Amino acid sequence: LDYCTVEYATDTSNSSNGYGMRVEGTASVDLDHSTIQYNRFGILFQGANSPTIASTNTIRNNSQAGIVFSSCSSLGTIDNLTVTGNGGQGAFYVESSGQFTIGAGNTITGNTWPLTLGGNSFPNPASTIPATGNTHNDIQVIAFITKNGTWPAFPGVDYVVNNDYYKRIEIHATLTIDPGVTVRFRSANSMLIYGTLNARGEPGTTITFTRDGSAKWGTLWFRPGSSGDLDYCTVEYATDTSNSSNGYGMRVEGTASVDLDHSTIQYNRFGVYVYGGKLTMVTSTIANHGTGVSADGNPAVEIGNSHIVGNSSYGVLN
Repeated sequence: LDYCTVEYATDTSNSSNGYGMRVEGTASVDLDHSTIQYNRFGILFQGANSPTIASTNTIRNNSQAGIVFSSCSSLGTIDNLTVTGNGGQGAFYVESSGQFTIGAGNTITGNTWPLTLGGNSFPNPASTIPATGNTHNDIQVIAFITKNGTWPAFPGVDYVVNNDYYKRIEIHATLTIDPGVTVRFRSANSMLIYGTLNARGEPGTTITFTRDGSAKWGTLWFRPGSSGDLDYCTVEYATDTSNSSNGYGMRVEGTASVDLDHSTIQYNRFGVYVYGGKLTMVTSTIANHGTGVSADGNPAVEIGNSHIVGNSSYGVLN
């Protein structure tokens, strides 16, 4: 397809419809000097190996996403594209495609988001994610993660958990969050950990879990059998009450085990709830609206060299 325009594919009567183009499996398409616009989705690469698209093309003004990469292998570097004015998931929506790189040569402006992450897709730290020019200059996350991966830090760009349907993301593998990352949560959204959360910040380069704007978010919930290592982290403003499990900075349940070191749990409805789990906390601060640390169900709680201050009801409730 050379010097073509593909537009107004918006039918939703069939889940296969609404894409300007669908490129599946081993299919090969040469697209040159063309424009994909005003569709529900611009281009879908489904199950493709090393999908490519020429730099001479423009993907713009599609209502749900510009380019979708789903279950692609060897995705590599996405570069030198003009992707503008796309809504919903924004410029790029990547799911189940492993590690990939957003190159520095793209023009990514006027989109709702520069990038949305579905499950099992992780941007390479060498990626260039624009911190200006889009409605939300952050990475939207709607992921259920079942493979190990890392969220790197990008200058001026946060990760925003925004799963409207499930109101949560789930970690069933090992998610590593690099120093300097801020994870923001939209209203009632939570992070449920069934595997391992490694959030190891550093002095002066901390990791923050917080609300998005004034949103009341849920909790970091360590489910039975999970583990967490949070160093130089801040967990704050978890105040949602729409679910009785929410409003805690952290929940540690069953056989879950969490190490908290040089971290701060603050401004949440409650600090940490430990039900039958293990919490080891050293050199940390707990300061919340309600109880600081609540322990129940024969838990193992060790608190050393820490400050539990300013909690309005109880500091430690056992």
